[in-house]
Parts: sequence; C-alpha cells; structure tokens
Amino acid sequence: MTPYLRFLFLPLCVFASLSAAQAADAVPDEAAAQGPALAEVVVTATAEPSRIRDLPSTVQVITAEQIERTGLTTLDQVMERYVPGTGTIQPGGYAAIGMRGFRSYQSASSSIGDHVLILIDGHRIGIGNAAAIPMSNVERIEIVRGPSSVLYGGSAMGGVVNLITKRGRGPASGVLGASYGTWDKRAAEASISGGLDGDRWGYSIGVRGNASSAYKDGDGNRYRNSGYHNGSVGGALTFRPDSATDLSLVAAHQSMFDTGSPGGWYAYGLTPDDQIRNTFNYTALEYDTRLDNDITLRASLYGNRNRYDYAWDGAWGAGNSTYRSDTLGGRVVAGVPIGFLGRLSLGAEYNYMREELYGSSVSQPNAAYDVAGVFAEHCFTPREDLTVIWGLRYDVYRERIKDTAGLGLVNADSKTFNHLSWSAGATWWALDWLGLRASAATAYVPPTAKNLAGDFWTSGAWGTHYVGNPDLNPEKSLTGELGVELDFGTLRGSAAYFYTKYQDRIVTQMLPDYSYTWSNVGDQRLAGINASLNYRDSFDIGLNKLLECSVYGNGEFFTERHNRDGATAVAMYVPKYSAVSGLGLGYGMFWLDVNGRFTGEQYQDNFTTYEVTKMGGFTTWNTRLTVRPTRELSVYLDVSNLTDKQYAYTLDYPMPGRTVTVGFTYAY
Repeated sequence: MTPYLRFLFLPLCVFASLSAAQAADAVPDEAAAQGPALAEVVVTATAEPSRIRDLPSTVQVITAEQIERTGLTTLDQVMERYVPGTGTIQPGGYAAIGMRGFRSYQSASSSIGDHVLILIDGHRIGIGNAAAIPMSNVERIEIVRGPSSVLYGGSAMGGVVNLITKRGRGPASGVLGASYGTWDKRAAEASISGGLDGDRWGYSIGVRGNASSAYKDGDGNRYRNSGYHNGSVGGALTFRPDSATDLSLVAAHQSMFDTGSPGGWYAYGLTPDDQIRNTFNYTALEYDTRLDNDITLRASLYGNRNRYDYAWDGAWGAGNSTYRSDTLGGRVVAGVPIGFLGRLSLGAEYNYMREELYGSSVSQPNAAYDVAGVFAEHCFTPREDLTVIWGLRYDVYRERIKDTAGLGLVNADSKTFNHLSWSAGATWWALDWLGLRASAATAYVPPTAKNLAGDFWTSGAWGTHYVGNPDLNPEKSLTGELGVELDFGTLRGSAAYFYTKYQDRIVTQMLPDYSYTWSNVGDQRLAGINASLNYRDSFDIGLNKLLECSVYGNGEFFTERHNRDGATAVAMYVPKYSAVSGLGLGYGMFWLDVNGRFTGEQYQDNFTTYEVTKMGGFTTWNTRLTVRPTRELSVYLDVSNLTDKQYAYTLDYPMPGRTVTVGFTYAY
C-alpha cells in the first residue's frame, strides 16, 4: 500500500465503517427509498430553484441517502447503478456519461467537445470523465435530460449532471466507515457536517479513499493493469450573516494513481510498470441572497484544474505524456418578480479554458477558449395548475490555437463562433394525480481547436497525420418532448417521448493519403422514450413489526437512432435500450436491496479490425444485505455482478466479474 493510502486508510479504519448504512435503517427515510417526490425543489433545470412538478423537462434526483445505501463511492458507479443510458465505461479510471444518444468525455480535452455536461454546483468544469470527479462532499446529484444550452451554453446537448455539495447546518453529524472485498478491493470514508453559532456558520467536510488490485472478468480472465488507487477530499465553509444570505467557500480534490488500462489492442504491450495518474482540483466562492422585494441574486467565481499523466515502458518502447486543462469562470443570475406575469431571471457567464499537452507523445494542439454568454428565462404561472417557462441565450466562443512542441505544422490561429439558443415548455396538472408537459429546445457544440488546427503529426512511435478543417460549423440540435406524470402518493411514475434532429455532426474521416480530418457529415435522428416508476409502502405484519417495501425503475428506450448519411446507418455508442431497477425490503434490523441493469445492443468502433462491431446486450444484478444491530451501527454484505456475467460497456474493456464486499458504517 502506498504511503498516501496508509495516511488515508489507517486513521479511518480505527474509527470503522463506510457510507451505506445511515439510510439502511429498518424503516429507511421515505424520500430516500422511493426517490424524489414531485414537489421536491431542484436547482439545475431552471435559472431559479423550481419544484419538479412544475418542470417541462425530465429530471432525476439521486440523494446522498440513496448513494450511501448501496455503498457507491465514485460518480461513474452512481451513474451505472441509478441512471439509464450511461455511456462508455473503461475500468481503470475512464467513464463517459450517456444520455439520449449523446456522451461526455469524447476525448482527452476540456468539456468543449462534450455532448453531456458535468457541473459542480451549476459551474462548468473542464472534464467530462465521470471517474475523475470527487464525490466526498456531495449532497445530491441532479440530472436533467435533454438540451440545456439556454442555461449552460455549449456541450449541454444531451443533458447535464449537476453535483450539489453539502452545506452544514444543525448539530454535528457524520459517517465513519470501511470495507474490504474481492480483488483486494478496499474503501474507507469519514465525513462531518454541522452548524455553529445558531447556524450562522456552517461546515461540511468529507474524505474518501478507494483501491483495488487487478481483477478477473466473468470468464475468469485476469486483466493486469486494471487496478487503481483513488483518494478524494471535499468541503464547504458557509457564512450566513442573515437568514436570507449565504456566502460559501467550496473546495474539492481527487487523485487517481496507479490507474491501469485493462483492455484495448494496445494493452497487450503494456507492462505492470506503466502508470496513469489523474488529479482534479475545484474551488468556488458563492454568494446567494434574497432581498426584501423578492429579488434574488446568485453570483460565483470558480476554477478547476484537471491533469492527466501517462508513463509507459512497454513492448513498443518507453515514454510519457501529460495533458492539463484549466478552467476559470464567473456566473451571476438575478431573479426579478414582474407582478402577475411571474418571474424573470437574467444571467451572464464567462469561462476561460486552457488546454496544454507535452511529453514524448502529443496528440492535439495547445489551445485556449474564451466563452461568454448572456441569458434570460421567464417563468409564468397563470393558474395554480399551469406553468410556462421559456428562455434565450446568446454565446460567443473564441478559440485560439497555439504553437505546440511535437506537433510539427500547427498554425497559431483563432476563430470565433456565436450561437443563439432557445427553449420553451409548459406543464399542466389536469388532475391532482395527472400532469402533462411539453417542451422544445435547441443546443449546440462548437468545434474544438484540434478539429480546426492545420496539418500536424502526433508524436511518438505511432504518430498519425491529421488535417484540421477551419471551415467546420458548430454541431446543432433541436429536441421536442411530450410527457406525462402520475402521482398517487406511494406510487409515482412518468413517461416522456423525445425526438432530436441532430445536424452538422463533426466526425473523423480518412483521406486518400491515409491522413485524417474532421467534417460536418450530415445529420442524425434520435427518438425514444424515457420512463420511471417509484413505489414505496409499508405493511403491518403483526408482532409490532412493519415490512418496508420500495421499488424503483428508470429506463431509456430508442425508437430511432439513425445517421442520415455517413459510414454507418445506426448511431454509434447508443444502446437500443438501457434500464435500471431495484427492490428494497426492510424488516426489523434487516434491509435487503436487489437491483439490476439492462443494456441493449449497440455499435462501436473496433480498433483491432478497423470495422464497426455490433455489441450484444447484457443484464447484470447486484444485491446488498444490511444488518443494523444499533441505530448507529450497520454491517453489510454486498455482491456486485451477482451472476458473474461476462460483459463490457466499451469494446475490448471487460468489466469485473462477481465482486463480494463486506463492510460496516457508524453514523453519529
């Protein structure tokens, strides 16, 4: 064990026990068990906090209690367990989030080229890799499906994932924990939060560590370089001068090291000495107040850095490569009442993003991006059962390509793109238990500097010739959605049909001289259904005991996923269907969770045969038994991939086989 992990694990193991038990009570918190109530307030889907029942878009909330109940420790694990459509996952520190046919983490770059945007407290971060995002101080995760460019600019084409951090209030409370399992898998966590001086001050801090050795897949094949070490810390300090004002300082750090690469054709040339390290740092200063005249003001300054280091000494030689992206930004939103016409929100945002690569293998040019946007959103409630929301945003992207050592003929240049985004939607509760909604919105993704750059060769033994295309247009989409909501108290459900017209797709194409370029090749049609179901109830079975039951299900099903031209007729990396479901049963001190994931066939690039390959669908099951002998202490047995399934989200990157973990938590 490395010195870093000894420092992190040993003090925590003295105090014992990990995350999952606080919500694994014999009578777990109702909101955690059945998912977010329709009346819950969320902050991601609109410019000002809104009730879910008033939103015309599809929203999912994952609470801290839900995360802790299943012992999940990283964002990619949470998305895999609770969110349908999750994109490519490559064990060892790589994971893309997929929604409605779009993905984050399209390449090792800032979030400029992503199509699903990851946020922390509503702020853009310069990375789309879900595995690299710190989870040590997260209160909940809000997920908005569908285009969100009006609020967050480019890259929010498929949706956004917003991590909301904890802010301390009330008496001190926290969790201590540890676990151990198959593949020498170990984890530890400690957290504490609370308020001081009558909550005038609030504090929250969490520390988490995870590690694993090389694993075997469901067929018993061991994959070297598939282990990892992961440590994160996050916290927030909040000052409340009055009941209407919060001033918060938020920070987070995550470090992944000794991270392997378990699959792909090149993995056969790797050795145990190859090392990957990824570090991510985030800091924000936030101000939130409500004035006497019901005007709200939220302003923030934020910054983050992601650094990726890769050192290898394999069959094809030795080398190293470093990629670094920095993001600095500011955001301000003011909400103003306008009488019987509802509320008007006005906002502005600026982000400066920089990408730098150096080392013995460089694959894209250094670049800088200035991104400025202004937006307005109007929320109108003419009747108690009807809500209308519409918005506009204008963005300007200035991209600067810089001279880059190791890339040869890169031409320093700059180019500016601008775009007007719009959205409109309405929700009508026709009956107390029946809601209808409709919406339409546009989104866009600008070309990256790599797409625009001149001729260049990537360095290293396997260098490739690329030809940039300065005439590229931004990618654009138009999405319409119709939905229905059902609310019977203990039973809640929703369904929505969406249709997306995706134009000017930017794809890589091979030229006659075997070099590569990027082109706007045409358009794509993506249509399907999102559906969810949550049920929660308890039954008196005598002996002063209650049987608690909770059921959840969430699915994404495509009726159309076709390219209108290009090399393939079917959209790549888009499963035909994806669904997650779970059953929870509680009796006395016992709680049993069983959950599954169902993924349909999809098409992916095969970099071994240079052909498009159809990947079959798969189903995986997980289970967790928790015993709570006291109110504070919980002990659990967790089995992931219960049937020892051989499966993969990404071609040639098999996932671990059956994994058994034991652990305990102490909530104080």
